[in-house]
Amino acid sequence: MKSHLAAVLIALLAFPAIVASQDYDKSFRYWNEGPLTLGDFTVRDMWTDDPSVNSSMEYVLVYKDTVLRFGNLRYQTLYSLAKMDRVNSWIRTGRATELTLKYHQVAFDIAELNRRKLQDRFENGDVFVFPSNLISFYEKNLTNEINEYRAKCSQGLDAEVIEEYRKRIHDELGKYPEGINEPVIRFRNSGFGYHLGPYGEFLAGEATSFLGPQLGLLLGMEYSFKRLRTNWDISFGRYIGGLRKSVAYSDDYNDIQHTWGKDWDCHGMLVDLSLGFAIVDNAHLTIAPMAGIGGMNVELDRIYQKEKNVTENIDGFRYLAGVNVDLKLSRDYSFGWSGRSYGENSIRLKLYVAKSDVDEFAGPLSINCGLLFNLYGRMVR
Repeated sequence: MKSHLAAVLIALLAFPAIVASQDYDKSFRYWNEGPLTLGDFTVRDMWTDDPSVNSSMEYVLVYKDTVLRFGNLRYQTLYSLAKMDRVNSWIRTGRATELTLKYHQVAFDIAELNRRKLQDRFENGDVFVFPSNLISFYEKNLTNEINEYRAKCSQGLDAEVIEEYRKRIHDELGKYPEGINEPVIRFRNSGFGYHLGPYGEFLAGEATSFLGPQLGLLLGMEYSFKRLRTNWDISFGRYIGGLRKSVAYSDDYNDIQHTWGKDWDCHGMLVDLSLGFAIVDNAHLTIAPMAGIGGMNVELDRIYQKEKNVTENIDGFRYLAGVNVDLKLSRDYSFGWSGRSYGENSIRLKLYVAKSDVDEFAGPLSINCGLLFNLYGRMVR
């Protein structure tokens, strides 16, 4: 019973705050809701220091985080709005005329123009200028323009000046979009990424009599400069079925000579360094032919001579050439209080041919492929 009474008491205490919050929100109207009306002002007798001031409109620019989607692009940005305060905007009794309303509409249009200029800088400005600096600049500029306008039109009494301002501000508003369009992302030269996923090496020719396919995991990273793509990849896997026939093994340093037996289990490691060029790089797809060098390593799962504790492996050098194809699942571009950033999530198909100089396995030729999840980011202006 006590808990129920406590809940009722909390609800009763919170109710005035909720109502006050709702009343506060309703007291504002935004520029994009249409032209001002006399109903947006309180008509009353007011005492002012300057008797020539017959009306006043309270306005403010506000900012909020907004997320928009354009195809596979998720765009997070700051969105600015111009709004006026109905409760604290007033017209002196007997001065509620169309000229007074026009006077304040032009002032509200000046606020909207500065908002659009600010929004344009949000979308297209330099990455090293932070939002707080932009906001401070345009708010000060807006205050100065409003004060100048009020002085030139004699606080709303000079109809000719008001009309001149109205035409000029209307023309300038047409130069800037009211909403937010799909951003034009201005990339800098550098980018960096990581990729991870399943990988396979499939030998060809005489090498297939020694080893079956190798299946495993590939981990890599990528650095890009303009359209050039440098990739460092390393993969670990197991050769399915182990050795298909015996292989002579020799390690002069550890004085080991013997034969690896058929069906012995073994695993492999591949290390590759490649340089590519993105011939296609758009919002949905990147295609980058590449070539490079690397190393092939085949290692036994067992230690043949336990007393020497030597891990036995056969390795060699290899050349490779192929292509990386990135299907972009999503792109993220953001502009906020800390600046700009850009990133992509994609599925990468990695396909290439390699030729190794490992004589023990007949200098194997192999077809290599991976299906990788790729995270890639680029610096933006």
